Amino acid sequence: MLSPDPIRAMLDRTHDVYDIVLIDTGPVPGSLEASLVLSQVDETLLVVSQGSAQRSASQAIAHLSRMNVTVGGIIYNR
Repeated sequence: MLSPDPIRAMLDRTHDVYDIVLIDTGPVPGSLEASLVLSQVDETLLVVSQGSAQRSASQAIAHLSRMNVTVGGIIYNR
């Protein structure tokens, strides 16, 4: 039931109350909800698992670039 309009409405409501809103989505590329959410946000943080292939991170960054998404930072976890 995800679509851009309800996501935008939710973000507009939360923007009045919170300085920062974090939304956890599935992987990029490959996740439908990630693409819908990313089209509505100011910027994104890319989470990369320790030990992931550099190629995977590069593919994700290229995908985000094609979507005109601003990457605000990269988080390494695990």
